[in-house]
Amino acid sequence: MSHNYEFDKPKDPVCAMTWLGIGFFFLGGVSYSVPFFPAGIFLGVGRGVVMPLPTATVFSLSQPRFRARNTNLAITAFQGGFFMGPILGGAALLHWDDRVLCRVGDRLVHGSGP
Repeated sequence: MSHNYEFDKPKDPVCAMTWLGIGFFFLGGVSYSVPFFPAGIFLGVGRGVVMPLPTATVFSLSQPRFRARNTNLAITAFQGGFFMGPILGGAALLHWDDRVLCRVGDRLVHGSGP
């Protein structure tokens, strides 16, 4: 018997990101080690579900002849971001104060205002 495990692609990322947000919320409120491990497990499960979703979406949206290339490019881009992000962040902190990075992040999230 064949099973078709097709997921609801619009709903799954929303649910997974909500799960991840709840995990970060609880992790931010941890002040000692006992609740740290359950919060870490909750957050780890959320990250384990969230990370493959963009790649699966790229695979589903690509034409069949481009699926392998587009999926590999997406995975390479994610891995490059995980590798280069901390390196660039560390280099930025060597040259600028952390308040500069916080201001840049604030501008990215909230836009440039008056």
